[in-house]
Amino acid sequence: MVQNPFLKRYNGMNDRLEELQNSYDNYKRLKGEVPLAVSIVVMNTRNEIICVSRKDDHTDFGLVGGKVDPEDKDTLDASIRELFEETGLLYERDKFIKIYQGNHMDYWQVTYFVNVISDMDDSVFKHDEPHVVKWSNWQTVFDGSFGEYNRIIKDRIKKLINV
Repeated sequence: MVQNPFLKRYNGMNDRLEELQNSYDNYKRLKGEVPLAVSIVVMNTRNEIICVSRKDDHTDFGLVGGKVDPEDKDTLDASIRELFEETGLLYERDKFIKIYQGNHMDYWQVTYFVNVISDMDDSVFKHDEPHVVKWSNWQTVFDGSFGEYNRIIKDRIKKLINV
């Protein structure tokens, strides 16, 4: 099958435009014009992920995450802190794999993946936050407020592992 050279060039231009946009967004982030946020995908051996409800709506679920605080050394520290605050789970830095970064909904968003090699149930979650935490499937977070973003993240994870 012969590929249309225009389409090949067009796809290359799209990649370059996305790269330039991410560079500009990164520049704005470094200047403090774009706030930082993190999210974390924790997946167990049943291919379930940790889902966290919004504090004001216990039927609206998303990934673990939140804003980067000024005290956080970097986005990885923020991710470790958010995971602990929201679930009570604590993992070492080397368990986190950065799978995405880019501008999303006026935030520079960085997402990490943690693959849990065990079959934990909901009883492991210990937290003081006013939300619901549970293991569930991707559809749960697709149906939430950040469904579009969560679909992007699942596609990134598909490239890493066979989900």
